[in-house]
Amino acid sequence: EKVLREAGIPVPEGDMGNKKSYTLRWVVEQIYVSKVLCPEELPEGMTVKSKGGVTISVRKRGGWQSSWCIAQKVAGWV
Repeated sequence: EKVLREAGIPVPEGDMGNKKSYTLRWVVEQIYVSKVLCPEELPEGMTVKSKGGVTISVRKRGGWQSSWCIAQKVAGWV
């Protein structure tokens, strides 16, 4: 939870960073976007899964902050 907050990711009060969000959820070193609304925002090499979502590897994308930015874009939040 502390790492997520330091990266500028909003975490609801009382949440330890392990609860699901309606569109985005974070797990160990990954953010999962359950519904990709802007596939054109996906970085090269990332593809939408058959159920319409995508998993973003925090390690591969340079940390939580950059991964969060990608997640927001592909989810249509920005």
